[in-house]
Amino acid sequence: MCDIWFTKYQNSNEGGYAQFMPVQATDDGIAETCTSRERFYLIKFPGIDKGRVSKYFEPHYGASVEAEAPEIARRRWVLRANDLPLAARQKFQQSGQVIVKAGTYQGEYDYTWNQVKSFFRDNLLSVDESAEL
Repeated sequence: MCDIWFTKYQNSNEGGYAQFMPVQATDDGIAETCTSRERFYLIKFPGIDKGRVSKYFEPHYGASVEAEAPEIARRRWVLRANDLPLAARQKFQQSGQVIVKAGTYQGEYDYTWNQVKSFFRDNLLSVDESAEL
């Protein structure tokens, strides 16, 4: 199982992570021991290796960053959380996480990958996710 951590708040630093940008993927269980967890929303993917979600952490520099040694603070992908169904947004507000069923996982879950994948937006191409995990 892996967890994707998304920023809960807009970073006030120029070039910082925007709200709902993926920050990191961790193995299951690490989030429960993290003291800074209250600054993030989590999407849990039981049965999915964190290598399968690595594309969501590709950098997106934009036109204003110099090409020589830009800091990687922006991500190519963002979660369009404000467009999620009300029940999903409430779940994030109440518990800070949702569990997404993908692959062959058969346990408890809040949503399926097919229900949420279109809320992952590729900022470079301006298209929503359509691929399977």
